[in-house]
Amino acid sequence: MSVKYNIRHWLSVADPALNKLMGFYGLNFNPIGPPVNYHGIRRPYYVKVEDALEKMYNEHRDAWEVVTDCGEYNLAHTN
Repeated sequence: MSVKYNIRHWLSVADPALNKLMGFYGLNFNPIGPPVNYHGIRRPYYVKVEDALEKMYNEHRDAWEVVTDCGEYNLAHTN
């Protein structure tokens, strides 16, 4: 969907443990604010899609293949 709609940045508000868990697949986002109590402890995060996909490609190729359909979806080829 990010490619289809030319989305270049992802924002998330999540439990810090979830962000850490997503990091095992190369999808750990960068914290952009302090933890807050909102239905439990949550923290705002940000990542540039291109950076996340590059990290996945280099460190978690199996996850990258699933997310990009083996490279079929590539932000570098959209304008």
